[in-house]
Amino acid sequence: GGVGLQVQARDGALVVIAPMEDTPAFEAGIMPQDKIVKIDGKTTERMNQGDAVTTLRGESGSKVVLTVIKNGQTEPRDITLTRADIRVYSAKDMP
Repeated sequence: GGVGLQVQARDGALVVIAPMEDTPAFEAGIMPQDKIVKIDGKTTERMNQGDAVTTLRGESGSKVVLTVIKNGQTEPRDITLTRADIRVYSAKDMP
């Protein structure tokens, strides 16, 4: 299970690249360029991308609290998400 986010560790922060459509993160309004500063109260300041992805994943139905600074704002806010099975669809070129 996961929350449906693509993230990147950048300049000591965990930055959202994109939420995947129809996932808990998308439905909660998390947007590209938002910064995740904590996951379940643990700072993401020195967290690498792999550790962040591992921390965001968990059993479907379990909850995770992200402390997020929305793009253009300065105050963090907590967003509680319920992990779900995330389906990744890929498009193939047709001949």
